[in-house]
Amino acid sequence: MGTGLTAIVPWLIGSTFIAPCNHKVDPPPADLPCEAVKFHSGSAADIHGWFVDAKDARAAVLLLHASGGDRTSMLRRARFLHQAGYAALMIDFRCHGESIADVRTYGWRESLDAISSVGWLRHRMPDNKIAVIGFSLGGAAAILAGDKLNADALVAESVYGDLRKAIWNRVEMRIGTFGADCLSPLLTMQVPSRMNLKLDDVSPARSAACVPCPVLVIHGALDHHAHVEEGRAIFDACPNSRKEWWEIADAGHEDLCRHEGEIYERKVLAFLHRALDRAP
Repeated sequence: MGTGLTAIVPWLIGSTFIAPCNHKVDPPPADLPCEAVKFHSGSAADIHGWFVDAKDARAAVLLLHASGGDRTSMLRRARFLHQAGYAALMIDFRCHGESIADVRTYGWRESLDAISSVGWLRHRMPDNKIAVIGFSLGGAAAILAGDKLNADALVAESVYGDLRKAIWNRVEMRIGTFGADCLSPLLTMQVPSRMNLKLDDVSPARSAACVPCPVLVIHGALDHHAHVEEGRAIFDACPNSRKEWWEIADAGHEDLCRHEGEIYERKVLAFLHRALDRAP
């Protein structure tokens, strides 16, 4: 009986990590001119989203949500970007919101959604530059896409360094260091068969070296899901000399746009102006 539980419990916990988070998404807000869009992704999922156009748009920005979220969690960013003259595309990743799929992969297959979304924007706005803002899962997916993302600028917020450490962090938060040392290997050993990928391939800290565009890396110093050292490793690996680092002393793993408010808006807009060769 004890041996059976030892095998079953990690399997059940692993199931919660990879289970889809699909649900019906609330209607778009009345204060934004949201156009419902759907397109097929390289991940094999049909991606649902909202596109917010802007008259004489200075650029377009793809907004990528965190694990367990959906496009609505990026509405605050879409609002200030729209007010500043940017078009925006908010999507539901595969296994999230209304984009149906079978298994969450914490950025690996979601990177194909990011690539396809940038491609959709390139087709819709062929004369405009494209930036990406990704929070947690969203940032990981964008970075794991590497140069295939084909973006002109990237804002990566609260991104984990590699999947092995991400799993350990989440277990440690719940049952402590000793428990994480015991349980996390039983979870990581499930990754190849259940996610159909190589665990060590899922490393934003390593993939960042393949991101050619200017990058702003934002991280909360109190983040326990992805420690600030992981964010710094991503920043250090980015090859573009126009990269920027912003560490927020009193922030954890949370919506940094909401946490910092107008400060976030000013800093992100200033970065986009610089990265996209626009004068502030």
